[in-house]
Amino acid sequence: MWKNAVTFTTKGSGKFGLFLAELDEGKGNITTFFDGQCGPETKVEFEGFVLSHISQRAVPGSVLARRAFVCSDPACHTPVSDTAIAKRRERGFDWIDCNVCGERISLVEAEHVGAGTATAQIERSAVRRREIDSALISATGEMHSAGFKKWAGASIATIALVFTDVVGSTVLGLAVGDEHMSEIRRAHFKQGRSLVKAHDGYLIKTIGDSLMVAFRSAKDALDFVTKFRTDPGSGEIKIRGGIHVGPVQIEDEDAFGTMVNYASRVVGEAKGSEIFASDRAYSDILQLGSKAHANVVWKEHVADLKGFKGSQKLWEAIRP
Repeated sequence: MWKNAVTFTTKGSGKFGLFLAELDEGKGNITTFFDGQCGPETKVEFEGFVLSHISQRAVPGSVLARRAFVCSDPACHTPVSDTAIAKRRERGFDWIDCNVCGERISLVEAEHVGAGTATAQIERSAVRRREIDSALISATGEMHSAGFKKWAGASIATIALVFTDVVGSTVLGLAVGDEHMSEIRRAHFKQGRSLVKAHDGYLIKTIGDSLMVAFRSAKDALDFVTKFRTDPGSGEIKIRGGIHVGPVQIEDEDAFGTMVNYASRVVGEAKGSEIFASDRAYSDILQLGSKAHANVVWKEHVADLKGFKGSQKLWEAIRP
């Protein structure tokens, strides 16, 4: 959200975050904070993730974790000094009375989640998100290439863009191990490339477990992602897909960036093995009236897509 801070919202609407205060070159304080709706599990997992992430990258022995204890009375919230905490613990106590309102404050610290559990999953998710964001920038450059321009047939063209993604890949990777997950991913990408070729598409990029593909029509895009969902190359995975249609000015980096970002937000709305289309893609598919899609049932969704103003109409493709 800001240069030196970020906030997150949980599914239960609780908010938490962190901010950085720089003290000197390469030194600073990172403070985590939580509102009253965040449960203890959220606090422990987030603190464990932050501490693990920093410790892996910092100079060994340079990270010091300090917990702030504050009176739990909403009308008080008086902090307890480090000196008072240390002296109470020296005497064997795990609590202290607030020196303002008398409320008993627990000095027991919850153990952080180990790097092999939720912390590792959060780390993998964060790395994957960074890979996707980096690839979007790289893909913009790909649009400038002679290869894509030749495929599109002009400097300015309207294309259908598809994002696919493996559902629950982080959990699966932890369950089967990196070596087997790599085999699954290779088979998945091989099948994807084969289907892209069969539908005369253009594979722009593979991003983590995702494919980003351009097609000349929304019909071709839906044909591709429907068949890919039916056979993703491995019986151990399921995929979701997102389709968007829009104009691309190949010399104009910003125009393509907006197109890509919108398509990536569309697939982000699919939570399970689902296919979502933007309103523009949906309209194009209906207008073409392909017999291959005669049995598709469309379910309307309204979503707020990050970075785009107002509510957006999306359509989920469901086969009876």
